[in-house]
Amino acid sequence: MISDSVVFLLRTFRTFISPLRRKTSDYQVTQDRSQNTRGSATDMAGNLDPPTPRPELLVLDVDWTLWPFHTDMDVSPPFKKDSSGEVTDSRGKTIQPFPDVPRILDWLKGNGYTLALASRTWAPSDMERLLILLDWNKYFSYKEIYKGTKTKHFSKYVHHS
Repeated sequence: MISDSVVFLLRTFRTFISPLRRKTSDYQVTQDRSQNTRGSATDMAGNLDPPTPRPELLVLDVDWTLWPFHTDMDVSPPFKKDSSGEVTDSRGKTIQPFPDVPRILDWLKGNGYTLALASRTWAPSDMERLLILLDWNKYFSYKEIYKGTKTKHFSKYVHHS
């Protein structure tokens, strides 16, 4: 059973990300779009009262939650990272997360939240590769990334945590 505090945090995270969601042909969210939000996600997070009791685990989806595309449909492996840190797919398209996601992940991890990923992708190795290239594995204590149901993902989290 998912606690009320986990549901609160998921809704809160989606509140941060929702204004930034926008499908684009080149998988990028423009700078203008991110500037139209009312303060950054980390600024908004500072104004929220954390749930009581604190959730033991915060589980996030990946596609269209952390980045603006479906890993198994919208980008083309192999992926590479250049010397400037830019990640691109085989067509040369830049892979970028939603603008505030790195700061949100830093804030959550820095404030002691245990984070996990649950994704039903048909391309788990591609998603894993992107997480490595973006240096995001440091944020997540658990990952369930494979085709299947979210029920299966969450039942494994109940077992692990």
